[in-house]
Amino acid sequence: MPSCNVLKIQKVTLNMSDSLRYVVFSLLSALLYGACFPVIVPLISSFGVGGALTSIYGVAAFVTLVLVVRRHRPRSMLSGVFSVEFLTRAVLFIGQIVPLYVAFELADRAFIGGVFLCFFLWPLLAMVYVKWLTPVKVTRELSLFVGAIFLMVALGAEFLEQGLMGLAGSDTIVAYCLALIAANSCALYAAVVRRFGYKGGGDAMIPVLCLLVACCGVVMTIANPERDDSFLAWPLVVVGVATGCAHLLWDTSVRRGNGLVASAIACFTPWIAILFTSLLLGVQLVEHIEERVLLLTFALVSIAYGVLSPRVDR
Repeated sequence: MPSCNVLKIQKVTLNMSDSLRYVVFSLLSALLYGACFPVIVPLISSFGVGGALTSIYGVAAFVTLVLVVRRHRPRSMLSGVFSVEFLTRAVLFIGQIVPLYVAFELADRAFIGGVFLCFFLWPLLAMVYVKWLTPVKVTRELSLFVGAIFLMVALGAEFLEQGLMGLAGSDTIVAYCLALIAANSCALYAAVVRRFGYKGGGDAMIPVLCLLVACCGVVMTIANPERDDSFLAWPLVVVGVATGCAHLLWDTSVRRGNGLVASAIACFTPWIAILFTSLLLGVQLVEHIEERVLLLTFALVSIAYGVLSPRVDR
């Protein structure tokens, strides 16, 4: 009997250790995405959507290929390209990146917060889609949803008024619609990644997916040749490296970890972006900071309560 208890304790400990590793991956992914957003917006203004997509995702494709090829043979990577999983992921991957970049270009700079508000509905949508389309479960699902809702409320309280003011411009309305399309594509992408997670080799598709987005950027650049063609400017390369690593970490955390937990943690991404923007500009961007900090603290406590549960079913 004692030996059985020891085995159970060891199993729970390993389960917690494994789960926490993918939680860390999710946090790193959110950190990288959040750090990229303050830089992506001015890069799009300077180089256009096509130039930004070509450079950032061209670099991301190269970086992820170097990281992935060490674990997967090129033959197995190519075989995955001709699968239903890849085709589904390709449509959703392009559907989340390209509309978002176009939305950033179309929206007036004064209403970028409205684009953020529309796009960052995706983590909450992802939790719904993952719950609906996959067998993923966690012991304290409700605490994760409550934490995510707190984060959405904080985001809405910060940007809703700005977003409503943006409805006066037709270009901004189109930008909001594109951001909502990107949000749904991103959420469905997370559910599809988790749905096929049992295959274990999904991260091998990331370089090809990034390359497809870069090709979309090339097509858009050819269609709009007036933009700056300095596609290897160092900010684009840096953002490309960070973006590639973020996609790879996200893919791994969703497939091998818990999709609900990863989606809940992704809700912190816009706030990380706001923090980085504040640091870059040297100004305080958040109004009523005490109220936002209180909401974020409630969210953090609620999410931590769900994440640190010792019994997680994947």
